[in-house]
Amino acid sequence: MLERTIKNFGIPMSLYADRHTIFQSPNKEKAIFDSSIKVNDTQFGRCLKELSVELIPARSPQAKGRIERLWATLQSRLPIEFSIRNITSIDQANEFLASYIYSYNSEFAVEPADTDSMFIKLDSDINLDYILCIKETRNVDSGGIFSFNNKTFKVEEGSYSAMIPLNTKCQVLTSSKFGVKLQYRGIVFDVSRCIPAKRKPIQKKESCTPSSPADSHYYKYGQSLVPKLNYDETDREIICMLEDLFFSKQA
Repeated sequence: MLERTIKNFGIPMSLYADRHTIFQSPNKEKAIFDSSIKVNDTQFGRCLKELSVELIPARSPQAKGRIERLWATLQSRLPIEFSIRNITSIDQANEFLASYIYSYNSEFAVEPADTDSMFIKLDSDINLDYILCIKETRNVDSGGIFSFNNKTFKVEEGSYSAMIPLNTKCQVLTSSKFGVKLQYRGIVFDVSRCIPAKRKPIQKKESCTPSSPADSHYYKYGQSLVPKLNYDETDREIICMLEDLFFSKQA
């Protein structure tokens, strides 16, 4: 409905709606008195923020009586219209409503007292499909791979795919029109299904058996096989070596 309104008239400056959880979180009013309560935007509320549309929540059905009377009229008229045309599915009903709304307005619409438009023309650079969709945050790893809905996806290589930092948070866009895409800093990337390679099982290290040194090893029985040196004899040998070096003809 919002998409059709924007395409036909433009972006509305504000929306006057009830307090259904589609439009805003039920904790929004509680957060006014308790700052510890965290309030997240609904998907529809996030769409309105991206389009800079102000949401005005009504406190009673009587506050928006004209639209409530319209629903009452349509609920009594449309079942008869559907029965006359043998409409039995939602797709058939939507197709019929696309033309019925114009005939209904031509008969019952009232010209506004203020003719100034409260709609802003949609900028041609804005892709409405990338706003009116479901957005969720996911982490993208070093290979451009992320998990979503128990499936693995990979960012397809392109002109700007290398600009996505390692292990960063991005927005995953899902819609019945384009499927699944990834958005980072306003740039939308195409993705494809990816089946990650199976990890090889970690092989257990073989248990090491202690080795016994040979009987001739110095630290086991070799002390008795090697003659011990006397410090005096060792010093004399060093002195003789130095005398040969410094007092020889070569020196």
